[in-house]
Amino acid sequence: MVIAMKNDKNKKIHHLGLKVNVVVAALLIVSIVVVLQVCVSMFRSLTMDMLENECVNANSVLESQLMEIVESGASVDSEDITLLLDELKEDLGCEFTIFNGDVRAYTTILQDGKRAVGTKLSEKLAAIVLEQGKSYVGEAQILGVDHVCSYIPTKDENGKVNGLLFAGISMQNATGQINKTINTVIIVGGILVVVGLILLSAYIRHRVSKPLSRLTELAQTMERGDLGIKSKKMVINIHSNDEVGFLAQTFENTMSRLNGYIGEISTVLDSISQGNLTVATNLEYIGDFASIKESLDDILDKLNNTMSQIIESSDSVSSGAEQMAIGATALSQGAVEQASSVEDLDRNIRDISDQVGNTAENAQQANKEVESVSERLIESNRKMQEMINAMQEINDRSNEIGKIIKTIENISAQTNILALNAAVEAARAGEAGKGFAVVAEEVRELASKSAEASQTTTALIERSIDAVEEGTRIANETASQLMEVVSGANEIVDVTNKIADAARSQADSVFLIKEQISQISNVVQTNSATAQQSAATSQELSQQAGVLKDLMRTFRLNTRYLN
Repeated sequence: MVIAMKNDKNKKIHHLGLKVNVVVAALLIVSIVVVLQVCVSMFRSLTMDMLENECVNANSVLESQLMEIVESGASVDSEDITLLLDELKEDLGCEFTIFNGDVRAYTTILQDGKRAVGTKLSEKLAAIVLEQGKSYVGEAQILGVDHVCSYIPTKDENGKVNGLLFAGISMQNATGQINKTINTVIIVGGILVVVGLILLSAYIRHRVSKPLSRLTELAQTMERGDLGIKSKKMVINIHSNDEVGFLAQTFENTMSRLNGYIGEISTVLDSISQGNLTVATNLEYIGDFASIKESLDDILDKLNNTMSQIIESSDSVSSGAEQMAIGATALSQGAVEQASSVEDLDRNIRDISDQVGNTAENAQQANKEVESVSERLIESNRKMQEMINAMQEINDRSNEIGKIIKTIENISAQTNILALNAAVEAARAGEAGKGFAVVAEEVRELASKSAEASQTTTALIERSIDAVEEGTRIANETASQLMEVVSGANEIVDVTNKIADAARSQADSVFLIKEQISQISNVVQTNSATAQQSAATSQELSQQAGVLKDLMRTFRLNTRYLN
């Protein structure tokens, strides 16, 4: 059984009664098992002895019956003897066999549903009974089946062993009877164990487990801080004259003492919380609890002493706070007026700074614009020079083309003369030169057209050269004027730079003045705020001093600490 609770480490607490029950049950079971083994061994030995005695007695009965038949002189046949054996088997519960030598002549033992007549005795038993003439009692295997048996030799008139008598009980039947008896003993032993465990468990539960469970519950309740001061439910109700009862009584005395201590400590602390410092501890604290009493008394003494000093100090603080509040108020008013004047000065300086800053920004912007215009003029002048150079290059190339055209005209004239000479020579040649005359005429016409094209091209080039020269002249004049403009723009840039530098320097100076005025304004405002805070703090301190005096009136001090 496991108690339905856990300790601080979530470890399950096992019932002590369970441990005792387990140990006792284990010892009881081991003892019963050992006893049962001894009893079973003894019972088996006794049973085997009883079975052997039964076999011996059965053999004696068979021998007696046969002696009576012999002595009576009555004639008997094999059926009569077989019937006798069957009757004895039914009456005594044993198997019987009559051997003639080592061969079974009459028997009640069946093999394959038939009497095992004609089968032989084992050599081991034949040596003991037939050869040595001794009786044999014990276990033997007959036709593959174990038996408890008794063999006694039979003798003829001369005293020579001529056969033997057998009486036996099958071990299967004996084992079944033994197992039945053992099972009965085991069942009875198990019932006794269960009953013993139930009674023992009930006793342990009543005398050990239940009281300890109650003490455990109370201990856990105390662990949660509940000592029954308010609930009044901490009743142990355990009465016994053993160690558990003594433990319960000790537990109850401890709880009672703790209740008294904690109750008084609670009363003292409650009185202290309400301002009553006249209380004192009255109970006798023993052992380590004596230090608690000393600590409480020391706390009360120190609180009384401290509170009396606080009352005296609060009067002094209240008086000083009133004087400080008056001075701080006057200082605050002067600081506020000074802050107002500095704020006006700061505002004017800020306006001047903004104006100077705007001027500097405008001058800077004008400087940038003039520099931009100057850069564009310089770029225009550079482009104009490039255009003049390009036009000069065109003029030079045009002159070269003119020279080439003159060369073409000369070639055309020479070609015309050659064509004329070729025509003259073709006329001289007659019919043979007609084809050559046609070619010469075509060449002359081509040369004439080339001369005309060259003259036309020459005229065009000359006009282009004239136009280029005129454009070059105009471009040179424009470039000269642009140079003058660039020079003037550079002078304007220099003047604008000087203006921008001066405006920037003025703006920096005004900015420094503004920063210094702002710092002065911040200091003045800080002083004003500090003065106002000091005034407010002084007034608050004066009020708090009054509140402190009112609070101290709520404490009741011991008379020996009052002046």
